[in-house]
Amino acid sequence: MKIAIISDIHSNLEALEKVMELYQARKAEALFFLGDLVGYGPSPCEVCELMKDFMPSSVMGNHDYAVSYENNSVLDTFNLSAREMVLWTRNRLNEKSPEYLKQLRNLPLLREFSNMTFVHSTPYRPHEWNYIFNIRQAYYMFYEFKTQVCFVGHSHQPYILEKNPNDELELIDSNKIRIKKNCRYIINIGSVGQPRDLDNRACIAFLDITSGTGSYELFRLEYDISKTQQKMKESNLPKYLIDRLREGK
Repeated sequence: MKIAIISDIHSNLEALEKVMELYQARKAEALFFLGDLVGYGPSPCEVCELMKDFMPSSVMGNHDYAVSYENNSVLDTFNLSAREMVLWTRNRLNEKSPEYLKQLRNLPLLREFSNMTFVHSTPYRPHEWNYIFNIRQAYYMFYEFKTQVCFVGHSHQPYILEKNPNDELELIDSNKIRIKKNCRYIINIGSVGQPRDLDNRACIAFLDITSGTGSYELFRLEYDISKTQQKMKESNLPKYLIDRLREGK
């Protein structure tokens, strides 16, 4: 089975359109989305419209939660720019596309499909929106899901962690690997709309797997960043968020 996986669009329509072009060209059988449709970017309504048919294979991100639930505690953990964007996005959706707020609220925190787990943050207490930043944190996470592969987003920084039958963990420095039947994986697929690994190109991943073996590959795609930045300027969004798109951080 060949699937595509994306995460952290963050209301960036231009980046989303670019990765969707590759998704359609490679004719994957399904697309899974790991959360954060909205937040940061200038096009929440348009992004929700483009992704509406993929809601049944999506999970909730912390920005989706913060935008769609008023008076939530998650908002208190955001920095000033992120908090400003949550309120701006909520107002924009309320004005133009209130039906999408309900769809965001109804997204689950975690999905399982065909020996794969899909979650925005971590498989352990996903509602706490924690990160997996190092091998030690990842080691214990392998006990929190039962499938062969767990796909995560949230940090906007792609990585591949492989756990072999000897309980040893390896960080694989590559965008392309063979999936081994006797190994398990935690894979961060990066971000469509706001990468933070000093590479400003949008991310989309493809997994081709049968009976526990197959291949995984992450693609990086250039998109019209200047167009997204111009939209943000026209909406008077925070300069910090505008500049970081180009910087990839």
